[in-house]
Amino acid sequence: MRDGIEVLGGNGTIEEFSVLPRLYRDAIVLESWEGTHNTLCAQVLRDFRQRNLHRPWLAELRAALEGVTQESLRDHRARAAALLEEVARRIERVAGAEPAFAERHIRFVVDRMCVAAAFVALLLELEWDLAQGWGSDKAQVVEGFRMLHLDPTDPMESEGASELQRFISSTI
Repeated sequence: MRDGIEVLGGNGTIEEFSVLPRLYRDAIVLESWEGTHNTLCAQVLRDFRQRNLHRPWLAELRAALEGVTQESLRDHRARAAALLEEVARRIERVAGAEPAFAERHIRFVVDRMCVAAAFVALLLELEWDLAQGWGSDKAQVVEGFRMLHLDPTDPMESEGASELQRFISSTI
């Protein structure tokens, strides 16, 4: 959410321009209402260890990814499948680790879970649009998401970062 406001610059804080300021405030309220992010991550870790709740979650995302059948999305589907496997390995690692290690790394694992779920959801939306025969800007969104979250680059060390900056500039 913060990234969306940042991309819009000053317009991201003006409610007449966008709903993002209200949504951002609501997201913070919800986090405060339900508990701090670290407390929620600690609960997620307990749920992994005690209830294996990550297994049905991963199975649901894998099943959803099976619904992405468009040939043009083959590479993205493969990336999403690899991401789900990475997340599964990370979850198993923190679930079986000593408490100090698990507590240090659970937040990163939860963040990767969110990236995986968001990427699969974007692919499903794009799949649906393509199946309807609609032209869609979601292909650009998926590509931008991939560059930002799946193949991140160091902006000072990589030509890929320039590609990402050009992509972001062209979509604003």
